Amino acid sequence: MINIKRYGSLCLSAILAAAFILTPAVKAFAEEGDTAADREIQRQTCYAEPTDSNELTNWPQGPAVYADSAIVMDMNSGAILYGKQIDKQHYPASITKLLTTLVALDHAKLTDKVEFSQDSISFLQYGDAHIGMRAGEELTLEDSLYAVLLASANEVSYAVAESVGKEMGGDYNTFIEAMNEESKALGCTGSHWTNANGLHDEQHYTTARDMALIGAAVYQKEAFRTIAQSLTHQIPPTNLVNEVRTVNQKHKMLWPQNANYYDYCKGGKTGYTDQARTTLVTMADNGELQLVAVVLYDFGVDAYTDTRAIFDYGFNNFSKVMLKDQEKADGVRSYKDEENAYVVLPPQREVFRSESGS
Repeated sequence: MINIKRYGSLCLSAILAAAFILTPAVKAFAEEGDTAADREIQRQTCYAEPTDSNELTNWPQGPAVYADSAIVMDMNSGAILYGKQIDKQHYPASITKLLTTLVALDHAKLTDKVEFSQDSISFLQYGDAHIGMRAGEELTLEDSLYAVLLASANEVSYAVAESVGKEMGGDYNTFIEAMNEESKALGCTGSHWTNANGLHDEQHYTTARDMALIGAAVYQKEAFRTIAQSLTHQIPPTNLVNEVRTVNQKHKMLWPQNANYYDYCKGGKTGYTDQARTTLVTMADNGELQLVAVVLYDFGVDAYTDTRAIFDYGFNNFSKVMLKDQEKADGVRSYKDEENAYVVLPPQREVFRSESGS
């Protein structure tokens, strides 16, 4: 039997968070004019950075990854199973749109109208992801979120923030303030948000731990799960454009025919800017555990390879232990959810066995 008192708390995530060696809040920046050789040096330097969770006593050894920061977290308990520089700040790029989606779903209905102002269009620069919306067009919030999450459309993200901000009694900046407030309410301590799409801004940054918290929160939304698992979606003609716009899923782990397909993948969000490098948030469910993985400052397809490796590590080395089946620690009369309360533990670890060894 597990002796809960041996590790002093019912909250495994708190134990692991305290055990990690916290890295300084220093961003890893790409330099303008980097060559392929420069990028390979950065890649190998990041790969050589040790995995903090491997320093935990009696903890399964996790894989090395090319990402500068990485995490795997159980989405329901908050238990951190794998961590590498999880509190180091990085630019998020388009994984920002997960928080945009969360705030939008908290403050508006899927049937609400999203209106496209000139401001939501004119900021776009060459190479920015978009779906060709025009000033004066209207979409439902539901169709807009398909464009945000599947096509990573930057003008749609702006319009969602602007329209929902008005519904909140303010404007675009009201929505950005709500993003920062929501982030803090979730327990994020290393993030600051200045826009709704993740285009580069030196004051727009996050951490792997924070993105795991955001990913776990938005995954609780049924609308997000439906949209994020879709491979394609057709946006119907609008009030100004008499044609269907088709948006396709960018997350390669969801496409069965793709080499990066992952059977347990249930959604996520891709991101890339020159300054952020590749960023990726992925949710996965193997029927027992629901995990979220985040990799920041990664290198192209390495983001998928790294994500697969740390998911496999999580699913292969950890399982739920239902607390109703264990003896309670001294002073604990009941759990908040007596039937479903659990912790996530590596099996057969001596540190978690009772004094009697039973």
